[in-house]
Amino acid sequence: MKTKKIFAALTAVCLSAQAAGLTVFAETIVPDEGTDGSSSASTQPAGTTVPDPTNTSPVSPEPAEPVTPPAAPEQPDAPAEPEAGQQPEAPDQPQPPENPETPEAPDKPDNPDDPENPVDPENPVDPENPEDPNAPAEPEQPEEPSEKPAEPAEPEQPATPEPAPVQPAPVAPYEPALPDNPSHTIPSGPYAPLKVINTMEDARLTIPGLGDIRLLPDFNNARAWKGSSSSYNTPGLWGQCTWFAWGRFYEIYGFAPGFTGNGNQCVDQLLAAHPDKFEKSDMPKAGAVFSSDYAHNHVGLVLAVDEEQDLMLIQEANFDGVSNPVWNEAILDWKTSVVTPEILKQAYGEVTYANPKLDDQVPENNHEFFRARAKELESADYGDLEFFSFDEVEGVWSGQPLNRTVGTIMGPSGKETYYNLPMSGVVNIMRSMGNKDLYWVRADGCKMLGRYIMVAADLRVHPRGSLVETSLGTGIVCDTGEFALSNPYQIDIAVAWK
Repeated sequence: MKTKKIFAALTAVCLSAQAAGLTVFAETIVPDEGTDGSSSASTQPAGTTVPDPTNTSPVSPEPAEPVTPPAAPEQPDAPAEPEAGQQPEAPDQPQPPENPETPEAPDKPDNPDDPENPVDPENPVDPENPEDPNAPAEPEQPEEPSEKPAEPAEPEQPATPEPAPVQPAPVAPYEPALPDNPSHTIPSGPYAPLKVINTMEDARLTIPGLGDIRLLPDFNNARAWKGSSSSYNTPGLWGQCTWFAWGRFYEIYGFAPGFTGNGNQCVDQLLAAHPDKFEKSDMPKAGAVFSSDYAHNHVGLVLAVDEEQDLMLIQEANFDGVSNPVWNEAILDWKTSVVTPEILKQAYGEVTYANPKLDDQVPENNHEFFRARAKELESADYGDLEFFSFDEVEGVWSGQPLNRTVGTIMGPSGKETYYNLPMSGVVNIMRSMGNKDLYWVRADGCKMLGRYIMVAADLRVHPRGSLVETSLGTGIVCDTGEFALSNPYQIDIAVAWK
């Protein structure tokens, strides 16, 4: 009985085992189809009759050792192997130790890093170094604004407001000029002469009805200049426009003009002193004295007139804006120019002329004094001097023109240089003054405002907007520069040259 029971139990066990084995094998069949038997190696002990449907997996089961093939699944780790190159297995074995190493790393922070943690608080000190010190560095920046107030060195430009001390020339009308009361400062409206005549070249001029005179002043003529009775013959007034006009008038006419005041008063004072010899006019004649309006306070002489071309030859002085107590400097502070009456008006406002009453057609009708003076001039020796001709100087500059190679020349109005900077700010300044002319660049590189070349100059000598003659054509003063401090007569021409 026991034997039958034992046998029955064993049979049940076997049946259950087979059922279990078939089930396990069936479960392994599905992954085999997807993994090409990678997992089938672990199911070989399960059954041998079922493997027929899979053919490949049951044949391979004998390599039950394919526990090594499970290393094959490690091969998919091989894609990580490209990092190690051609050493797949080596990195696989050390990798497991590396895993423990990683825990060792936390062990290190546990043991030594604990003391290092106080070092970490030192690190926050380090951030204090980059951050906190940077913060104080920022307050150092406010020191830069302190430097900016230092920049108000620009207020040194009040040197430009120097025109203020220069222009207070006008004084009460008809007050005599005294050493402490200069008769003239600087013309506030310089102009663009058609030609500045070289003061070293002499010529012979004819004043119709009077006779011939020299172009150049004779500063050795004591009665006219250094030894004269002129009220301007004092070192405090040498070089002034009134000083020059008085002496040059005496050279031409042989008598004192009778004016003693400021430049704008000279015409009226001359007419008051010699009403029988001169008359007031708005149009000039050769031998005339001209005066500006009160604001410009200037005086000069007209030596020749070309009515057909509307040109006149003038002489004037005091272009450095001060008196010249050194005689040899005073006798250099004057110039001869060819201009039109309109140009002179641009320069000095409402200009008036004291014209000599001369009849060149019937000299006998002239004043007795002029007839006597004409005979004196006829006997003068002029040597081989050629007669002055307007045709030779009208609008012509025969000297070296400024160019990018020759960067500095002596032009018709003085020293010339050039500069190349953006002109938008300068144009805006001119616009604010009412100028609406087109800004453009001429073919030769000159920057133009309308028909005039844009130039920089000393604004005390050439106010902004005034015209000045250059070797490249007539310029309009739009700008200034530091050069004006050392050379008030320099002209800096705006160009696009590189």
